[in-house]
Amino acid sequence: MSRPKDAPPGSPWLNRFEGFHEGFSRPGYFFEWDGVQHSGFAPELPKVADPKYYLEPPNRLPNSGVPSDEELDRMFRTEEHQAATLRGMTTYQINSMNRWVQFTPELPPMSGGHLQSDSTPAAQAEAARVWREYGIKVDESKWFSFFRKERWCDWTSTSPPSKKEGIKWSMDDPKLFEAFSPALELANRVLQTLVDQKHPTEPFEEPMVFVSQEMEVKLAEKYNTEVPKDEAASRDKSEWKERLEGLLEMVIWSFFDSKLIAEGLTHMTVEHCIPAIITMDINRLPPLMDPTITIAERVRLLFKVSCTIVHELTHALVACRLNNYVPGSFEDHKNNGRAVRTHDIIVDFQGVAEAGLHVENAYYGGIHHFTLAGLPITSITHEAPSGMLKRLYAFVPGPWSEDGASFKSTYVQSSYASRLLSEAWWQDPDLPVRSLDYFHKPYTFTSEARTGELRWDPPTIQEPEASDLYYGPNKRDFDTWNEREALRNTIREEWYDMEFGFWLSSPWSYTDYMLFINDFAKPFAEKDEVKCATLAEQLVRATVNWKNPDKYWDNFPQNEWDTETTYMHHCIGK
Repeated sequence: MSRPKDAPPGSPWLNRFEGFHEGFSRPGYFFEWDGVQHSGFAPELPKVADPKYYLEPPNRLPNSGVPSDEELDRMFRTEEHQAATLRGMTTYQINSMNRWVQFTPELPPMSGGHLQSDSTPAAQAEAARVWREYGIKVDESKWFSFFRKERWCDWTSTSPPSKKEGIKWSMDDPKLFEAFSPALELANRVLQTLVDQKHPTEPFEEPMVFVSQEMEVKLAEKYNTEVPKDEAASRDKSEWKERLEGLLEMVIWSFFDSKLIAEGLTHMTVEHCIPAIITMDINRLPPLMDPTITIAERVRLLFKVSCTIVHELTHALVACRLNNYVPGSFEDHKNNGRAVRTHDIIVDFQGVAEAGLHVENAYYGGIHHFTLAGLPITSITHEAPSGMLKRLYAFVPGPWSEDGASFKSTYVQSSYASRLLSEAWWQDPDLPVRSLDYFHKPYTFTSEARTGELRWDPPTIQEPEASDLYYGPNKRDFDTWNEREALRNTIREEWYDMEFGFWLSSPWSYTDYMLFINDFAKPFAEKDEVKCATLAEQLVRATVNWKNPDKYWDNFPQNEWDTETTYMHHCIGK
């Protein structure tokens, strides 16, 4: 939801994360008070004014006592918005996961860049040096051919706010390549690892429904038949690589401006000499090319871009497989006189043809979500199939789709992203199977919700076990979380539960509708009757079933003990 051109000045949080805000369409991402437009992600009580050095502990606690009603409403409103958007966590809590990064056991853990002490030239130079010397080493000569520069086409942006002559985005630009190539390097190493280990994702034949070996075993058990031979596993890994290179030999890449719709798109051109064109969103490039972003922000962003690359490459792989059919074979399927082409294989009989999501889930232990543009405040993966994607998986049987079925989201820690983007991790000869447990993904910070419900549970924080392979970095993140939670609880413990209960049962807690009331003030002052009437009508329709006379009065208090308050917005609009 982009800010209008005549909007008031933006707060520091809004200005720094504006691209992140614009990746959403629902209301509530901007709040206005004191003549300034504020970010709904900015932490309140303890208030964190700096959107970059947000982990700096306060030098004194706020004044004791219950905050004013205005301060309480501001805090509860923004935190409800954060919990709904960030899957049960507030920004203050999520920031704890960006405290530490570590690229090599040769050096102690390093600050992620969000303390005031990280702002000095010396600290920034040291962070740049560590990334340069110990970060993942880009070696294009070792890439699969379909990742290399010669497969990338330039793209010129001519839409606002570009210059009149346009902005050229090219992998031949050294600055762009330096910033973007670590994501390609990581994607290449992930694929190479899975090929070496013969990860059962890509079949050698061309079925439209791919049945994995795991599913073949289940089917054989169910129907008491012999388990088919695992043909893919019997092939040498050199054949796997040859197969992958052969299928993708005509795929090309470029860039595009998604207008915040997608991080990447694969244009499938079946029955064409170029079966797929993959385009990556340019809105990720300016932050990556900005030397002032923190090291934690950089690794989180590169990790997410790398996942998008693998996701889109999967769609291209499907297009290339379809291209192996006899030209014209898809013209037999007609729909109102128009040809219908199937764009993705269906995996294990699941009723969703979305191979990119399937591969994300299989490789990374979840589907990445909602970091569409600009700097990411966080990155989250969620299970699939789940209530988060109920429409896509509508035909997949299973208890997951029933109302009340729980599903989990997992937060990506910056320490984990830095590990995958470190050369030491990839060169460690003593590391067990590198892709084990989704490349050794930690589950320290998770949250849970249920299908058919609107609210997420408070986050679950799992203390790492001393036997964990990555006990050290996970324990540091765990301890940082607890230290910051203790500080916040000290500030709030005397009044929070009671005041939040009062607020939650009041009409002020319906934050989307409160925005209509806030927005009403300006057109009312300007005597804009049309705008006032429009906002009033939105309030009238907001919370009361006004179309059905028999149910209309059911939305109002039935007796003096009825504390339902949703009707108030309707009455205000009337």
